[in-house]
Amino acid sequence: MKAPKIVRKLSPRRIFGTKSKQQKDTTPQKAEEAPVVIKPDTPIVIKPNLAERSWRGFLQPLENVACSRTVGDSGSLASIDESMEEQTSSERKRFLAANNGNESKAMEQLQGYLQARNEHQGTQCQLERLYENLITEHGQDYYDWMVASEAAKQAHNVAQDTPLPRIVRVHTMDNGKEACDLDGHRVLHFLPAQLDKSICSLKTYTLAIFLYLDRKLGRDSEEQVTILMDLRAGAGWANPKVFNIMPFIEDTCQLMLSKFPERMHRAIIYPLPYALTCVLRGIVRNVLDTTTSKKLAILSGAAWVDSPLPKQQLLKYVDETVATICEDARLNDFKN
Repeated sequence: MKAPKIVRKLSPRRIFGTKSKQQKDTTPQKAEEAPVVIKPDTPIVIKPNLAERSWRGFLQPLENVACSRTVGDSGSLASIDESMEEQTSSERKRFLAANNGNESKAMEQLQGYLQARNEHQGTQCQLERLYENLITEHGQDYYDWMVASEAAKQAHNVAQDTPLPRIVRVHTMDNGKEACDLDGHRVLHFLPAQLDKSICSLKTYTLAIFLYLDRKLGRDSEEQVTILMDLRAGAGWANPKVFNIMPFIEDTCQLMLSKFPERMHRAIIYPLPYALTCVLRGIVRNVLDTTTSKKLAILSGAAWVDSPLPKQQLLKYVDETVATICEDARLNDFKN
């Protein structure tokens, strides 16, 4: 007999461990079965009750369940509705905080994130095996970007073999630790002037950034990061006009809000010509809430290839070593 389609609709209280009004339950209960107690901080999974040949979802602690995913013949994972769903305690806290305690909205947003990440896991698994030599040759961060960007290209059927330019990265210091701001938050360094739309659309770049960030940010962590977005042009880059980079900034802000809520400690955008400051602030008002918009810092200045780093302004947020590492990385990406 063909199994009926799985339907999993959970009440917010089951996802986030909150209580709702008691409702009369007319379903007969088995005397020998003890109730299952789910603590708010216990990660949960949803799976079909095969023993009773029923496809109603039920909850049980994640540590009691083996979390395995099956890759199909095509190499892609099953959709989130056909695979084990899981949320970590840290994710539930972040999504709930981002929605001001509204469980229904938090659950909908969290499930959207899970569906988006699971959709591309199979492709990334294949690419990890293909690119594993890059870790030794170029380092972990380069490897993570290559896996994420190639998975995005395959998802959007990009025909070109040209790799996507590395528009985001983290930096490793001489002591082996990753570069952080003055508050101890890891730095994500963006170079959007490398955006080359002759390779693919902005939509593909946004997906690549999502997959990259998902690889860099631990799901069991409540880590926040600081974004350094350097708008200056570079030698041999595509160099779209700063005004044309605005949609990318907007997409990045929306991505952080929708898929990585409560992850952004601060976003520093520099150097921005004064004439475009009002344009960016208008975007911020439309995309970000009041609390998040206060985390945005705009440093003024020219954005040509030979424009200097607004160092004195930047040193309010990072030390000189981090500023130098970011500048050196930009210069090293120049093409003759």
